[in-house]
Amino acid sequence: MKPRHILFLFVTTLICAAAAWFSRPAGVAAGGLRPGDLLVTCGSPVAIQLKSAQGELNFSLKKGVWEIDSRAGFGADQDLVAQHLDIFSHLKVSRSLPAADGLAPYGLGDSQTTNEPPVHLSFKDAAGKSFGCLVGKRHEVLGKGAGRYLIRDGDASPVLVGETLDSLLPLPQIWLRKVVPGVTELLSMSFSRGSARLWQASRKNNAEAFKFGLPASLAKLDPQSAYKLCNDILQIRFMDVAAADGAVIGDPACAGETFEVSDIEGRVIRLVAIRPEGVSMRCRLEVKSSGLNSEDARSAELQERAIDWHFLVPLKLWNVAAKDVLRLGGS
Repeated sequence: MKPRHILFLFVTTLICAAAAWFSRPAGVAAGGLRPGDLLVTCGSPVAIQLKSAQGELNFSLKKGVWEIDSRAGFGADQDLVAQHLDIFSHLKVSRSLPAADGLAPYGLGDSQTTNEPPVHLSFKDAAGKSFGCLVGKRHEVLGKGAGRYLIRDGDASPVLVGETLDSLLPLPQIWLRKVVPGVTELLSMSFSRGSARLWQASRKNNAEAFKFGLPASLAKLDPQSAYKLCNDILQIRFMDVAAADGAVIGDPACAGETFEVSDIEGRVIRLVAIRPEGVSMRCRLEVKSSGLNSEDARSAELQERAIDWHFLVPLKLWNVAAKDVLRLGGS
């Protein structure tokens, strides 16, 4: 081949390469993810890590059950973990973002002053292959969540995905298995101090609205307001745990304070205050099951939890049940 032919081919190759570069879709960084690409590249995870300025949680899959390593033996919320794994297994890029914009506008900078600190998420599969990404702030349209910004480990450019990816904070109370059911599974809830019942809300079945019988001043609440109040009270179910310790001395100031619920299957579940500890109220669990379900797996699990664990309810949530409801009722 003559030198001029070689030069011609070289120039032609450069022109084609330049054309490919300038014709790429807007906002797509060279070598980065493109709209429609799957985000996660590893197989089914057997280990998960969530890490942020608020702390770190490590999850392990043991005999088909997800556990939080630092709370081994208690069990994670299997449905919540499965829900997030399903979302990530199908998660696709909605838009690639130019690297020139930097990371701070997307909540991915080293130091963020927003209420959404970036969370680093990583998976590892059984073959040892790993995937990691930093999850930034939510993308909003007309004030509503419409996606989330993130950047994969090793990439130079962030992307936008179409899921808001809620509940990713590495807080045990979010991810631990719940012992108090959600509002749709309950027939009654109440709070007592000693033998005195301070307030109570109940219904005959879960198709009806909750009504407050105590205090009488709350009986006038409309069904929507009563439901919202009950749902606010039930944030108490987001608790951390600690190994039960019989040497813990109770605080007389909260002696007899008890939050109680009954579920649609006839169980009565009580959280009984032991003492305040830092920003939490340490409680013991009491479970009473009806004859129909006293031998079922869920009742047996709760009884085991009651023996082995104490429950750390954030004080601000305990005080919603212990004080705020009474203030609303004018007591």
